[in-house]
Amino acid sequence: ISAPVVGLIEPRALPALFVLLGFPIEIWMVLRESAALDVPGFIQMIGGRVIGTVAAFVVLVLVSPQLLTVLIGSAIVIAAVLIWRMVEFRPGAAAKMVAGGVSGLMGTVAAVGGPALALAYQNRGAAELRATLAATFLATDLFAVAALAGSGFLHWWHVQLAFMMVPAQLLGVGLSDVFIRRLDAGTVRSGVLLVAAAGGIAVVVKAIV
Repeated sequence: ISAPVVGLIEPRALPALFVLLGFPIEIWMVLRESAALDVPGFIQMIGGRVIGTVAAFVVLVLVSPQLLTVLIGSAIVIAAVLIWRMVEFRPGAAAKMVAGGVSGLMGTVAAVGGPALALAYQNRGAAELRATLAATFLATDLFAVAALAGSGFLHWWHVQLAFMMVPAQLLGVGLSDVFIRRLDAGTVRSGVLLVAAAGGIAVVVKAIV
């Protein structure tokens, strides 16, 4: 939900800022949920993520900044729709690799790599989903960082900004444990998706206009 907001304020921060901010959360989740990790699925999705990240590097090198902003906004909207219309299916190894590839592409280009992997694990336990997705991101985000740096979309000011935002990020994680018990999960989910989709559309409109 924060990506489209940041995209409206400072488009140059995307996607590098959120790739960097993923590391603290991913490390925390892997340490907390390591016992629930789905190792075969983790391996399958890593292969797809690496391929998707390479494809993302090509996209970052070839497209203009304006078109990249449009792609980022569009990816955010697509991600919101994917989560909202979560179609039930039971993926095999090939589907998990494809999900990893889509995640690598969207994650590196627009910092929204989660929905594709979440689709593949929608029928699994919450702990398994969190552990496997976090481990997959953690193992492949270094490739994303390399792709962003090599294509000129990662600079030292991104790293500085990420460090400045980590305390607020950790505070948000702590507060989420409090609010999640008091708010209806369905209402929160709908609100987050609505704001994310609206923000993605606004990013696209701003880039075009």
